[in-house]
Amino acid sequence: MIRVELMSPHEKFSDGYYVAATLTLCDDGHLEVDDPEHIVYSAHPHIEGLLETSMLVKDETGAVKRLTYADDPAYWLRNLRRMLRTGYLIPVTVVDTGQGELTRDQVCQLLGIRPDTWSGYVSRGQAPQPIRHVGSTPVWSSDQVERWQGSRQGRGKRRTTLQAAGTEHV
Repeated sequence: MIRVELMSPHEKFSDGYYVAATLTLCDDGHLEVDDPEHIVYSAHPHIEGLLETSMLVKDETGAVKRLTYADDPAYWLRNLRRMLRTGYLIPVTVVDTGQGELTRDQVCQLLGIRPDTWSGYVSRGQAPQPIRHVGSTPVWSSDQVERWQGSRQGRGKRRTTLQAAGTEHV
């Protein structure tokens, strides 16, 4: 099961955010949507809803392709934050029972970086150490990697106000 809350800023809430919509992909593939503000499904016939939008991803060969929710629901939900880079709608993964541990290649795919870049971060102590090894393969906790990504400083806008406030995972 994967549950993503779409957080939106609002001054009347103590932490400055409220849950505007929730997407839950059940283990059987069924999608449950709580969308009172019509963010996920557009109420207007000429405006596409969130589920119809696509993101650009690299496939196994390195070629760039468009990916929609219908193509791969789990991947799309796990990477929604990469697509929605706005200050007014922030996807927060609150439950993900299907991806607890990540290999180096999976971490790099999630972060959009090269494997040697990740290895350099880890060896210099700039990224988390693996939680364990499976044989000779190091693995990281997906929560640990997402927290690291949210607190990461550097070029570009990698942090949102919500992530900086430490409320990325509930």
